[in-house]
Amino acid sequence: MTNQKHEYALALDLETTGLDPQKHQILEIGAVLVDATDRRIVEGFETAVFHEEVRGQPYALSMNHKLLARPDDEKVPLSRAMYDFTKWLRRVLPEGTFAYPLGFNVGPFDLAFLKTASISFDPLVYLHRRCIELGTLYSDKGIPQSSKKVVPRFLNREVAHTALQDATDAAALYLKALDDLADA
Repeated sequence: MTNQKHEYALALDLETTGLDPQKHQILEIGAVLVDATDRRIVEGFETAVFHEEVRGQPYALSMNHKLLARPDDEKVPLSRAMYDFTKWLRRVLPEGTFAYPLGFNVGPFDLAFLKTASISFDPLVYLHRRCIELGTLYSDKGIPQSSKKVVPRFLNREVAHTALQDATDAAALYLKALDDLADA
């Protein structure tokens, strides 16, 4: 029996009140850990974030209206969300390993928001600096594609705009890409 080192990817999605991590807020964190070696989903994580005052762009607030309408007792403060997310990563990743962040625009968007929010608890220490950008993997004639184009084309549904479902979709697309590469 071989002792093969496993590689992991972390499908990550945030729902936010806008595009600027310096001005806007995280509303929800969704993540799915993928064992790339065994090509399987390990486990998912989701938490909604409470804010005393919500500030953001009208488009983002409208898109996330259902999340904003959730009762406050189903949400936690951002510091608690970051603690829970970091604790979850520490639990699901084998000691001494890290995960490659993956998603649509994960580096400049999701990781930028997490970096801004990482004060006491830093989930980024469990993530590799290199990201897997699904928009590039599923490019059309060399042009990166958004989740709004890729998810309907390959998963036959619209983008959910809920963090865990969008992270789950990203994990499924990543596993499909791994299978397609193995078959090539």
